[in-house]
Parts: sequence; structure tokens; C-alpha cells
Amino acid sequence: MRLITMIADTKLGLIYAIIIAVYLWFKEQQRVDAIWVICTMFGGAVVAFILKELVKRPRPTIDQIIPETGFSMPSGHTFEAFLVLAFIYLYFVRPIQSDSKRRWAFRGLILWQVLVMWSRIYMGAHYLTDTVTAVALGIVWLWVALWLYQMLYDWITSFVAPSGGRHQRQH
Repeated sequence: MRLITMIADTKLGLIYAIIIAVYLWFKEQQRVDAIWVICTMFGGAVVAFILKELVKRPRPTIDQIIPETGFSMPSGHTFEAFLVLAFIYLYFVRPIQSDSKRRWAFRGLILWQVLVMWSRIYMGAHYLTDTVTAVALGIVWLWVALWLYQMLYDWITSFVAPSGGRHQRQH
């Protein structure tokens, strides 16, 4: 559980998003998507932080394996893991041609999300409702981010790929 919590650390979540964005920008020439990944991740971190500050739910005080500070709801680890897994699905799993491989990869992403949620509860850092709220917030935030992607795609493309290039809308 410590390893899962460490891999899903919020600071690493931001780094994972940057790595995905760099890959999209340079390898795939999907510059709008790279910008979208960064904005979705960093904007989401801000939204989750604001919600934490508004709710101000204290963390569990019993059986904390690794002492945590700050407020409890929503779980930042769970929220950021959800976004990173959504990026992995959109850019790496969804394009898989084989239906069976794509289904197994999708199941693996769901399993990882559940393990992250469970690790945060097991470590005594969150209540179940903190992790469920984080996933719900992640779904809503991702929906908003995809809507913004659709609305702003052409405008952003005019700045990052004015000649057109290989750019094509992904979502």
C-alpha cells in the first residue's frame, strides 16, 4: 500500500502529466492535446485544492500509517490518479486496435484506480467518501476539460500550429 500511495503521489501525478504532454508535443505533434493535458491536470489540482479548503474535512486520526497534513476531502492522490489514467486511456489505450487488448488495458486502469483509492484508506489518510468524491470530481472536471477542448481547439491551433501541420482533433 505504501508503494501504491508513493507511485500515486500528487507531485508525481503532475510529473506524469508533463511527461505525457511532452510525448504528445514532440513525438505525436499533437500540440493542442499536450496543452490540454497540462491545463487539465494543473487546473484540476487547483479545483481539488479549492474544494479541500471549502470543505475543510479533517483527516482520519486513527491508524495513520504515514502521518498526513491538510484536509481530507477530496483525496488528491485519487483525483490526480484518475486524471492521469484518463490521459493514458485517451492517448494510449483507446487507440489499441485489438478489442481484447484494449479491454484488458482498460481493466488494468480501473484496477489501478481502485488500488490507489484503497491505499489511501488503508494508510489512514482518507475516508472512503474522500476517495469516491475525488473520482466524482475527476469525472466532472474531465467532462468540463473535454468541453473546453472542443470549444477552444481551433483557436489554440491557430497559435501552436498556424500552418495546420499534422494537427487533428482527438476527442
